[in-house]
Amino acid sequence: MNTNRKILKKFREHNSFQIIYVLSTSLLAYIALLFIAYQLSFYSYWWVLVLALPTHWFHARIFILMHDCGHYSFFKNRKLNTLFGHIAGFFYYTPFLMWRELHNKHHTNQGNLDKRGLSLDVWTMTKTEFESCGKITKSVYKIYRNPFVVLFLSPLILFFVIFRLPFEKFSTKATANILILDILLISAAFYFPQQTLTYFLIQLPSLLLSFSMASFLFYVQHQFENTRWVNSTDYSNELISLHGSSYFKLPVFFDWAYGFIGYHHIHHLDVKIPMYHLKAAHLSLNSLHTEITLSDALKSLNLKVWDEAKSKLVSVK
Repeated sequence: MNTNRKILKKFREHNSFQIIYVLSTSLLAYIALLFIAYQLSFYSYWWVLVLALPTHWFHARIFILMHDCGHYSFFKNRKLNTLFGHIAGFFYYTPFLMWRELHNKHHTNQGNLDKRGLSLDVWTMTKTEFESCGKITKSVYKIYRNPFVVLFLSPLILFFVIFRLPFEKFSTKATANILILDILLISAAFYFPQQTLTYFLIQLPSLLLSFSMASFLFYVQHQFENTRWVNSTDYSNELISLHGSSYFKLPVFFDWAYGFIGYHHIHHLDVKIPMYHLKAAHLSLNSLHTEITLSDALKSLNLKVWDEAKSKLVSVK
């Protein structure tokens, strides 16, 4: 573990050119495409739909920007990380301080069977738990893990409903962040109804794509067949990072579009490495890791429970 950390430490360094490049190909490019879509919408709303996919790619990079700011890894200055985290979060209707606390809990609890349910995360039952629970719980769990729910319904509920509420015990600042963002959104809709509706309709197609992809990518980062779950006594960050977090091998363009988040095993090993160094950090390690392809990722959507005897995720009837 110490060897890996020493190797990865050099990739924490910030690169001013890369910072400007990422900001240009996330926030600036996204705002520019929204403006173009708005102008073309006067001719036909079909133009908004045509531009939805490329707009989504730049929007997806905004989420990774927010993610890195949440770990204080994008900028060297902590205040800049917080500022741009708020800006990025706005484009996802997400209170940044709340999300930062939630995500840090994910890093603390992921892969530990004894810490499931301590914070909002993907509901994962063991095979024994599933077989011994009642019919209603089985049905609810199977609906929750249904691919349609995972990809389309859950992200809508998460971003539009759950993130509007202080649903966990958050810090005072995070709770205030939730309420302030809610007030801003309600005020915009009340005082500028036409402009707010126009903006929302222009953003909606790319937003829906981003929500679904965010849910899919987050899901397959840990919910794949040969992932790893252990009890607290056997837990180690390196084990869960290298074997309980996936290296999702994507084509070069999609690697770029989704902010190199496919190198999730590296991110869990060292959260201070910014997105633009993740690939190089991955190539520098000789450690074994769990690689998944798109086929593996799609297959994982049908896996439901952790089989402790087989040490893998399996499907259920």
